Amino acid sequence: MENKIRLLKERLAVYENAVIAFSGGVDSTFLARIARDVYSDKLLLITASSSTYPFYELDEAKTLAALLGINHRIIVSEEIDIPGYADNPPDRCYYCKSELFRKIRFIADKEGYGPVFDGSNADDLKDFRPGMKAKKEFGVISPLAEAGFTKEDIRFFSPRTESSDCNKTIICMSCIQVPVWRKDNQREARQGRRSRI
Repeated sequence: MENKIRLLKERLAVYENAVIAFSGGVDSTFLARIARDVYSDKLLLITASSSTYPFYELDEAKTLAALLGINHRIIVSEEIDIPGYADNPPDRCYYCKSELFRKIRFIADKEGYGPVFDGSNADDLKDFRPGMKAKKEFGVISPLAEAGFTKEDIRFFSPRTESSDCNKTIICMSCIQVPVWRKDNQREARQGRRSRI
């Protein structure tokens, strides 16, 4: 199992610096902790705030980034305003991720960072995830998946890497909880967010 940590660090060390799409969830928090050891202050975490992202989740992301001592930036990613997203199609996750990765990639390029990472793991590759298409379009890399980390592996290693988020429940965005056959709308998503404060 320790070989996976070594392999992950070796993969990260290929680059001089990096940006992580940081949700504050278990996977991206674990990746951030390992990447900090590799890049030190040459690592940037970016979290997107939107109507579909609960306020308390954003607060937790801020807290985790501060505890890890990593540069952290909040951007606005209002995917609900993207044409097609509000129609609530089965691939709506693609619109969400495309908006997110486009903005993060722009920041990375503008400020001289190399790769953009996300926290996808090996188990995620087995699921239907339309957002994977957006990852490919913007060249986003998933180091955890590439190193063979499963969800179980990440939870096993998280306490050992001092991740305060190791027992955190993964919470789906409020808009994703709307069944795909129902038309989503701004008021429903925003009400869902407020109900979770």
